[in-house]
Amino acid sequence: MVGLRSTEAEIERQKLAKIKSVATQGAAIARRFGHDPELVKEFLRHYFRHVDADDIGLRTDADLLGLVVSHFELAQDRPAARANVRVFTPQRERDGWSAGGSTVVQIVTDDQPFLVDSVTMEVLRQGWSIREVFHPQFMIKRDVTGHLQTVVRTSEADEPQVIAESWMHLEIAPPQLGPDSDLAAGLQEVLANVEEAVADWAKMAEMARVAAEDLKPAAGTKAEEVETARELLSWLVEDNFTFLGYREFTVSRTDGDDRNPSYRMAPVPGTGLGILRSDQVAEASFDAYPLHAGPVPRLMVITKDDAKARVHRPSYLDYIGIRSFDAEGRVVGERRFLGLFASTAYTDSVTRIPVLGQKADNVLRWSGYDSNSHGAKAILDVLNSYPRDELFQASVVQMAPVIERISRLKERRQVRIFARADDYGRYLSC
Repeated sequence: MVGLRSTEAEIERQKLAKIKSVATQGAAIARRFGHDPELVKEFLRHYFRHVDADDIGLRTDADLLGLVVSHFELAQDRPAARANVRVFTPQRERDGWSAGGSTVVQIVTDDQPFLVDSVTMEVLRQGWSIREVFHPQFMIKRDVTGHLQTVVRTSEADEPQVIAESWMHLEIAPPQLGPDSDLAAGLQEVLANVEEAVADWAKMAEMARVAAEDLKPAAGTKAEEVETARELLSWLVEDNFTFLGYREFTVSRTDGDDRNPSYRMAPVPGTGLGILRSDQVAEASFDAYPLHAGPVPRLMVITKDDAKARVHRPSYLDYIGIRSFDAEGRVVGERRFLGLFASTAYTDSVTRIPVLGQKADNVLRWSGYDSNSHGAKAILDVLNSYPRDELFQASVVQMAPVIERISRLKERRQVRIFARADDYGRYLSC
């Protein structure tokens, strides 16, 4: 163990020595152009602070310095709330440095949540593989046009016009058949989605609070339904949901006869937030049809969107719709929230989560078991291990028989498969 510690300490010492060498070279260049050499040294040491020692050791001083100079050049001019993105393959003959043959992605943007997850997700979505990720964060001062004036020390972070920025450097390898899409354009779209979602997060959470306050029993809805929807909306804003988009919709009849009418949802102008800001995106987004489930319209619908999230994690977006009704109980509008349930939705006991707690009670009631019986405890065990997306989306009628059969399987060495088609004809859960 002593020998291992000595080896790790030596590797770290070599890393620091190489960074010091690069910083000294960078300071000498900076001095020639009239920049503060000590500030440049600090900048370079901070850039490589969290890079693995092995990765530093495998590169030449010229490659390390060239990498940072390239990134610094990209950062020179950046309009407010915009990201600078460059994708290229550096060559030593042309650029004075290389990344061992890897393609390089360099990004300069406002520091905000979800950046690393969202950027790496898009790179992988387009078929590239990731070899390295550097993610230094800096405090920057820019003029009104977005031109970089200086990198400031942490102690000066509270000064006016100082911006927290993320500078991301990725080294990637292309798909085996070569790229078939524009990675830089895809990254710009993702970063714009991150910017919109983060900028509007507080507003979307406030709309959930407003929706909860506005809920009232309507014709054809039950007081219990209203209370459950209120509880869920209040639970969402307690950091149990990552809000990514919000929009209000109105429902209008398009064609069909009285026995088989057809409806559409039209986005209400000026109500879009996050990834649903754009009227065009909202118009093309999935609507949770059918509007009527059985004889009574549902007040709240929980399902999956057709699109996968491009922010935070690559799951199909969770879709929560809160419907409004006219005096005759017809659906006339919807408040739509798109996002992702937080980990608490998948790890907390079902009895502590709105909607799921009520469904668990109803499943137990359907089973006919006494709440203290062995059978009831077996069902509760299954409920807590059952896929949470299924619990949110399936009705009690759909899942109660399945859960009871699974609870009985625990006592047998048998394999069974259960399938459920979602209400909108898109997914099959098995």
